[in-house]
Amino acid sequence: LTLDFEDDSDVVNWSPYDEVTSENWGTVCTWKSTGGVANSGALNFTDPGWTFYIKRALTAETGSSYSLTFDVKTSAWAHSTNTLNAKLIGLSTVEPEAVISNYSNYTQVTLSGVADAGTSGYLRFNGLNIADPTSMWLDNLVFNVDAATPITLSSFTAEAKNATVELKWETASETNNARFIIYRNDIRIGEVQGAGTSSETNTYSFIDAQLIPGQTYTYVLADVDYANKETRYSSQAITIQIDSDLPEMDFVVGSAYPNPFNPQTVIPVELSKNANIHATLHDIDGKKVKNIFKGYSESGRRELIIKAQDLSSGIYIANILINEQRFTQKLILLK
Repeated sequence: LTLDFEDDSDVVNWSPYDEVTSENWGTVCTWKSTGGVANSGALNFTDPGWTFYIKRALTAETGSSYSLTFDVKTSAWAHSTNTLNAKLIGLSTVEPEAVISNYSNYTQVTLSGVADAGTSGYLRFNGLNIADPTSMWLDNLVFNVDAATPITLSSFTAEAKNATVELKWETASETNNARFIIYRNDIRIGEVQGAGTSSETNTYSFIDAQLIPGQTYTYVLADVDYANKETRYSSQAITIQIDSDLPEMDFVVGSAYPNPFNPQTVIPVELSKNANIHATLHDIDGKKVKNIFKGYSESGRRELIIKAQDLSSGIYIANILINEQRFTQKLILLK
């Protein structure tokens, strides 16, 4: 919100009505074509004497950071102890305020905070003077709000191990964080469940096994809140190169995604040569509950699709046998 008061369009947004006391204190807002900082347009407020009270509504998203700046000056404030105050009410637990009654010349005031108490508030100018009317001038009001992100990302690292990359990250806090998404070279490669709302430190990891020796990869982390709004942390992207002298692996089994899942997840498999694949799903006690795939597969990429509509929520183990090599993965089904 940016107001330079070059016309009278904002006059209607100011009110002398106090909901707490159910009083209309009679402070009048008028627009003046001159009298601003550069002798341009400005708002002028006058009260009938005694109580000065005027306010304007402002809104901010929950958890967002805000900053309010304006130029203000006053005249005829004569009370020896009471002051005329600017205060931003209703957004923050600790409400920012400033004393402005001594500003006989235009002075810039800044009120800032975090919207941790509400999304609807107001800027209020209020004070109890002696009987003489007070005059206050206001110009160049700017209200900036930086949208809240679902997480506070403390760290995001990547480590190459053979032909895989292990990603690790840590959050200091999370708000309505449903899940993380991992991007490799701008392609979505996996998901990890978030902690919802938490003020504690949480650590996460993800292994990317679908890599080619000698290639360079860039990883970006994103989070998705419960409203399905995605935020990418591109400024903390990591670029890493895989050693070119690694022996080529015959088979690479990637991480299932999404995981946790409902009702379906996919395990990607890369084959450098033709192979027999036998994949099964087992419960936490080792009992086989589903056949995933059994057969001969040519070299290239294959997706092992696990459909769990008929299974209950819980922890499952995917057992994948490719020729004589065995791979296992833990899966979480959440319904």
